[in-house]
Amino acid sequence: MKSMKPQLEAKGHKFPRGLTDVIPVCSPLWNKLSPEEKASYHQKAKDGGGTTFIKEERCDTRGVPLNWKEREEQKKISEKDHLLQKVEDMISYFATQGTLENHYFYLAHFNIAVTTSEGEYPPCEIAIVKFSLLDGIAKCYHDFVEPGQIRLGYAHEAKLHSENTHNIPTFGFKLANSDYVNITNNIKEMLKQPDGGIAPLFVVDEDNAKAIYIVD
Repeated sequence: MKSMKPQLEAKGHKFPRGLTDVIPVCSPLWNKLSPEEKASYHQKAKDGGGTTFIKEERCDTRGVPLNWKEREEQKKISEKDHLLQKVEDMISYFATQGTLENHYFYLAHFNIAVTTSEGEYPPCEIAIVKFSLLDGIAKCYHDFVEPGQIRLGYAHEAKLHSENTHNIPTFGFKLANSDYVNITNNIKEMLKQPDGGIAPLFVVDEDNAKAIYIVD
């Protein structure tokens, strides 16, 4: 998989979580290899002290190993439980300190151009609000984002997604900001705290995958 990663990235694939995201893409390619080609990869991994390309195991219709999918699902559940516990601990702390009503939280929402089978979520709109339970919304940041070149084969799907959801044009939208450095700096400035730290950014559960991809 390590040897395939640079080749796939050169073709436009993105792997924000490293080899974890490489497996779903590599598995179908691996299944198409001949026994001789697979043996060659096994030998290269052995000689290099690495791991075998992909083990022979049961796969789904896309060629993704079922065991890997189960491990990833369990990992996501564990990570979600850990994050929820951190949020509960933070809320409990503010409550015991008597500062919960005055504390400012930051909530983000992202609209995307399309969702690809490679796990990509090119953004087309971002909004962040700063609010407290006592004062309500105190500040808001909003911008339309240029999603960039849509992966080949997804133009029609992106058009349908736009028409059925946010109605933001996927192509040629004059209000879309393509200065990603400027967008990043605006977000950092929004979240910057008096002590120089960065406040945590919250999203609703259904936006979690999109947020991780976009922010990373």
